[in-house]
Amino acid sequence: MTSKESRKKLNNTIKKAICFFNPPENITVSEWADKYRRLSAENSAEAGKWKTNRTPYLKEIMDAFTDPHVNHLVIVAASQVGKTEMLLNMLGYVIDIDPGPAMFVVPTLDNARDFTKRRVAPAIRDTKRLKDKVSNPKTRDSSNTILKKKYPGGMVTFTGSNSPADLASVPAR
Repeated sequence: MTSKESRKKLNNTIKKAICFFNPPENITVSEWADKYRRLSAENSAEAGKWKTNRTPYLKEIMDAFTDPHVNHLVIVAASQVGKTEMLLNMLGYVIDIDPGPAMFVVPTLDNARDFTKRRVAPAIRDTKRLKDKVSNPKTRDSSNTILKKKYPGGMVTFTGSNSPADLASVPAR
């Protein structure tokens, strides 16, 4: 290989690697969802691109999730108004923009298994930014299991509030 070919190959490698040194986008959860999130056909009456303006009452809650001055979010709302999709938007934001260890707690371990199969897996599958970061569960050495989803910079663990050992053993913010 000539010196010119070697330089070109090295430059191409560096060009591909530089994207990993860029800081994450400075956007809120609602902005992330509007830009990247896709609703799954099996879980939404309106599959396709997420639009916060369809559920404007969720915007402030989603954006509070990224506000460094907010320590707790308490939501009191009716059934079937988009809360689960809002939580999936927050989870997508963590995976894509602000990675780290996370825990998603539902009432029981069985609920956690069902939730990840019915809601989380389709959300990851249909949102390209998430699909690119969460390993395929069908690969043999996958870190993507029913109750654990690994991504660059972190892992989210799904568990039930009835599982004290899981709640105590997983470091998460």
